[in-house]
Amino acid sequence: MVEVTEIRNLAIRHVGYAVESVSIDSGDLTQLIRSSFDGITLQINTLRPDEGVVALPDLYTSVFTDVFEAAVALHGSGDPCLAAYLSTYLFDSMTPLWRDLVTRGQHLLAIHLWIAVLDLAHEWEQQSGELVHKGSPYAFLAYTYLMTGDFDSAFSYIYNAIEEDRRLGVVCPSIDYPAQAPVYRTAMLSDSRENIMYRNVSVIRSAIETEINDYRRTFGSSFSMQDFDARFLQNPDLEVIGFFFVFTFWSIVEHRKRVSASMMGNDFSRLKNARWLFALCLVIDRLLHEHPSYTDRYISGQIAKFVEKQRLICRADFEALKGSTNVATASPDSLLPAILSVSLTLNGRAVRREVQYLLAAWNLRNFAAHNIQTQRVIGEDFDRIVSVLLHDILLILEDYPP
Repeated sequence: MVEVTEIRNLAIRHVGYAVESVSIDSGDLTQLIRSSFDGITLQINTLRPDEGVVALPDLYTSVFTDVFEAAVALHGSGDPCLAAYLSTYLFDSMTPLWRDLVTRGQHLLAIHLWIAVLDLAHEWEQQSGELVHKGSPYAFLAYTYLMTGDFDSAFSYIYNAIEEDRRLGVVCPSIDYPAQAPVYRTAMLSDSRENIMYRNVSVIRSAIETEINDYRRTFGSSFSMQDFDARFLQNPDLEVIGFFFVFTFWSIVEHRKRVSASMMGNDFSRLKNARWLFALCLVIDRLLHEHPSYTDRYISGQIAKFVEKQRLICRADFEALKGSTNVATASPDSLLPAILSVSLTLNGRAVRREVQYLLAAWNLRNFAAHNIQTQRVIGEDFDRIVSVLLHDILLILEDYPP
């Protein structure tokens, strides 16, 4: 049933918390905003397109101020959910212009548009000492950065949006934020189609599923993408590790699309690859540490506990293997080729593939944490090393409870 809530100089028509329309001083809010689109000045510095200049009409300052003050009043009167939806309705009134800019390939202008809108909101917050819900503009800004391939900026705004949604979830628990927010679904690679970035997310999920299928064939496992979701991406106890994994793996996938393997033979590419591999090793480290059976101060102790519990190798043989490979201090160029070919042996017998793959994570974790040295194998065999580390992640997750 449609309700009308009057607050200050606004009349809000809504069904539950979903705002259908807002009038401000008897004028339609959406029309006020959109009728002034032509008054927005958008300029790009061609030498530094990231330094664009956007000037919003003076009318926006007045309209945004009225809406923000009404939202604060709603929150104070015990209706924080409607207050947040009101702010979101205001921000979303800008989306037709954003969509038009994106459709015309003017993504950088679209970025500067949202930055200008957020600047207006931040300035009001600083002057008033109050907060309004800004999840929507953070999310749209993040999506636009994702479209341009700027993943550092994109994920910074994704996490800002999630923090906004987390605060909203506390005061308005019925909407189950941030878990049900579209931006959270992006960050956790949800396969829900109720996500503006679903097509982009599906590409990353497909890449993970390819690795899972290879893992299943390699180790005779029944582990599935659904298991990956349940034990990792949808596991609240591993949320921060999941965020870091998604950011790292998404960056790797997109980089592969832009730079072919044949172009990674230079020293800079090797160093950059080492940074990504180190990040995956940190994920492995933390997944082992968070598992109650493998907690240890160092990755060496975690792996030792894992291989022993999984009966992959006895403790004495593992200690001997550590010494024969010099895994803790060997350079990747000296150790990884043998692991990639699965040719490590001990006392004349082949070492289990699982053990060799975990040694790769240990070696890379230690080397990349303490050295800025180029390694040929990190350039030439980057994709294969990524697969090895992903297999390590899956090995560990398979021992997490469903």
